Amino acid sequence: MGIRATKNMHLSPTKRVPNEIKGVCLLILFSVCFSLQFLFPSNVWAQKQRIRIAYPAFAASFVQGWVAADAGIFKKHGLDVDIIYIGGGSRVTSALIGQSVDFTLGSDEAIYFAIIEGANLVRLGTSLNSLSFSLAVRPEIKEAKDLKGKVLGRNWSIDQSYASLLRALLALGMDFRADVKIIPVGAMNERLQAVLNGHIAGTIVFPPFDNRAESAGLRILYRDRAKTLNGGITTTRQFLSSHRELVKFFLKGYREAAQYTQRYKQEATAVLGRYLKTSDRNLLGRLYDDTVPYLEPSLYPLTEAIQETLDVVSYTNPKAKKLKPTEFWDLSILKELDREG
Repeated sequence: MGIRATKNMHLSPTKRVPNEIKGVCLLILFSVCFSLQFLFPSNVWAQKQRIRIAYPAFAASFVQGWVAADAGIFKKHGLDVDIIYIGGGSRVTSALIGQSVDFTLGSDEAIYFAIIEGANLVRLGTSLNSLSFSLAVRPEIKEAKDLKGKVLGRNWSIDQSYASLLRALLALGMDFRADVKIIPVGAMNERLQAVLNGHIAGTIVFPPFDNRAESAGLRILYRDRAKTLNGGITTTRQFLSSHRELVKFFLKGYREAAQYTQRYKQEATAVLGRYLKTSDRNLLGRLYDDTVPYLEPSLYPLTEAIQETLDVVSYTNPKAKKLKPTEFWDLSILKELDREG
């Protein structure tokens, strides 16, 4: 006689166990998948996020950004990065305001000039809180007084080259308004060539161009490392508001790049060589030693560095005197990264 199963019929343990195991396995699998969303949000969320970063000069102070791109650090955080050279601080700033790029590195004085005139920009951090620069002059200029009545060259825009020229002249006891004439000439290569050709008496250079200037027979009249913003990170308030998580991944990767650059000298030096188009090991070693130990891995700006930058800007735009060092900065993401460890 056959047996019919009914609603009240109990299955034997051997029939019940496989279904229980299947249920437990599915529950575990669901829990793991659900947890992974929160354990690895950066790669899942940011895999296809493209960002454009602009920098204004081929200077060692931008090594952190170059390393982040070339060593795959940005990619690790799910960012597809275009790192773009746009010569001159005002051009880089214009590109940011026009949304042709998402972030700028450096151009700190030009950024402040734009902010003072109403540009809706926000500062997020800085690569360094100091800047190494030199005043390269014609060989016949032996001391500061020989500069009186001479013509000095700067970049086309009001940027670090101009700011550093003012710093040098003030340190030498010169009145940059009365003692010399400062004219726009172009990028460092153009300015150096103008000095060599005798069209101008001198100009500001940054490493490695100070080495090239001396090799070409020019005199370094003044050399210093100023406590000032260098390689500042800036975006628009609109971009920060609409892409906050992306900005967070960018800053996280940029911080990591500073640590990598300081830890792996050989790899970082190779990146410097690629961007500066030189294989001179002695020169690259000097550039590394002159820049990398001074990187600010936390990306936090020093109040003194901000104020010094504002002081220089105020020489040509008195409105800068009214700005407080904390204005136009948003360090909330850096603090958030600190809390997350």
